[in-house]
Amino acid sequence: MLLVSPRARLKGYSALFNEADELGLGILYIAAATKAHRHECRVVRSDHAGIKAIIGEYSPEVVGITAVTATYPMAIATAEAIKSLSPNVKTVMGGHHVTFTVRQTLQEDCVDYIVRGEGEEAFPELLRSLERGDPFPSIPGVCFRKDGTIQNEETIATIRDLDSLPFPDQALLQNPGRVLIIGSRGCPHRCNFCSVPKFHSRTWRKRTVRSILDELEAIAKTRKLTKVEFRDDNLLADPRWTRALCQGIRERGFDFTWHCLGRTDALEKDPELLDLMKASGCSIIGLGLESGMQEIIDSYGKGTSISQALTVSGLLRERSILQIWYSMIGSGDEFDTPQYIQENVESLASFPFDLLQISLLTPFPGTPLYEKLESEGRLLDKGWECYDGMHCVYQPVGMSADQLEGELVKAYKKIFIGSGMKRVFHTLLSARSFIFHTVNLRKLMKIFFRTVILRRDLI
Repeated sequence: MLLVSPRARLKGYSALFNEADELGLGILYIAAATKAHRHECRVVRSDHAGIKAIIGEYSPEVVGITAVTATYPMAIATAEAIKSLSPNVKTVMGGHHVTFTVRQTLQEDCVDYIVRGEGEEAFPELLRSLERGDPFPSIPGVCFRKDGTIQNEETIATIRDLDSLPFPDQALLQNPGRVLIIGSRGCPHRCNFCSVPKFHSRTWRKRTVRSILDELEAIAKTRKLTKVEFRDDNLLADPRWTRALCQGIRERGFDFTWHCLGRTDALEKDPELLDLMKASGCSIIGLGLESGMQEIIDSYGKGTSISQALTVSGLLRERSILQIWYSMIGSGDEFDTPQYIQENVESLASFPFDLLQISLLTPFPGTPLYEKLESEGRLLDKGWECYDGMHCVYQPVGMSADQLEGELVKAYKKIFIGSGMKRVFHTLLSARSFIFHTVNLRKLMKIFFRTVILRRDLI
């Protein structure tokens, strides 16, 4: 049994981060579940060129491949390489992208099965069925071709009891200083650009605090805990649970810093929660500002406000918690005009962030935004590798796609260069530790030289 995370040469934001060449937590969970069911399992990062040597060495009977939208082309190329070398190997694909592109993916001869949704139970069940000689099992979330039709297409796998899952093996991570934890799955909110709610069957589920703390203790027995990354889509979805987690971290005597993703509405209502988070080691919080224009935030269905973001920014600065904000250029509707984008950028430039990542609005499969643009015939025929946050893959209403891409370059220049060196120094000083440990500085400087010095295209 072999699990593969495709190693693709991404052009977007993923290429800027050191974790771009790291295994994701999802595939580590699948590996742990597979091993728990007594299947020998190996996990690798590879591309279509390197996979042949691995197949020749390991001779797996089944290969599972995960993919996000931007790495899907490499995932297919890898599957094709596997089939060309060993046609009898069963290939199984999983992840957000194939969960919402079942028909397109199963048109590929190199793909035998798709696991839609969360695969920790469905994937081992599929392996058991194959061992019994049953290639067409009725397992929720497991899709395949049979007699010219796709089976189980409308089903999706969801784990009811997250505490029942075995802990992922952190030793598989290349960086020994990284610890990845996920305490909950899903999100109760319905932003139109996000596929998380649909991927998790529109549910939000949490592990018990005891389970999370026990996992941290188990990791601490094998490596020194200094920094922990909570990978929940929204660690603040249930503030009472978050509070209990913070209290548990302190009560068990852990001494590490940690960071998470959250929402401004939760923090604005509960500054005392921020105090407890800080006391338990929280040093970084990532938050979705989404836009500098309230009209655009509302069009996303975000349910938050700029005034909330400003309040939370002040609360974080008072507590010396690094604040990373995420925003976008583009709306997919009538606000895609040069005037609105200019106003958006002007507002972002005045926002008191420590770090700000701006991307182009990207309609990923599985999102209401994708369905809307598809129904309007406004999705452009670009490859999936362009779904990286730096390419415009839809036709804007009030400008061309190329123009919208150009606005992203202008936004970064306006916010980080046009605002003066004071802004640059503040960002570098306040976020120096985060940047040093997570950003590929060589690639960052290459992009800076290309766009600012040579004034060439960002992409």
